[in-house]
Amino acid sequence: MKFWQLWVVLIFIGSGPWFGVLREPQWDHVAWVPFSSRNDKASDMIINTLMFLPLGWTFKTPRRGLAGTATVVAMALAVSIGAESMQLYCARRDPSATDVTMNTIGTLLGAAGASLWRRRPLP
Repeated sequence: MKFWQLWVVLIFIGSGPWFGVLREPQWDHVAWVPFSSRNDKASDMIINTLMFLPLGWTFKTPRRGLAGTATVVAMALAVSIGAESMQLYCARRDPSATDVTMNTIGTLLGAAGASLWRRRPLP
């Protein structure tokens, strides 16, 4: 198993509603517009960004060009939306478009870092 594949599994395990599971989704708790919820905290945004850096870095490193970046961003969106969707059934978590946005930014930063790392001059 490659690191990025293990990372996807770990994100879903960490995002799961392992306590306070509800039978019905909490659609009224969803923050649909990024950066508009009173629950948006700078610390959460930083954590979400940092959590998704490894996906961008490890997936992008062996793949070149715009197609590699587009693929990893699509993967980040799928993983992020999937993780946020699981929170619909958790009494103590609220799904947020801010989280999806920051996760995508983290992935892009990781992919950009990997691209820059590959282009660095070797000593």
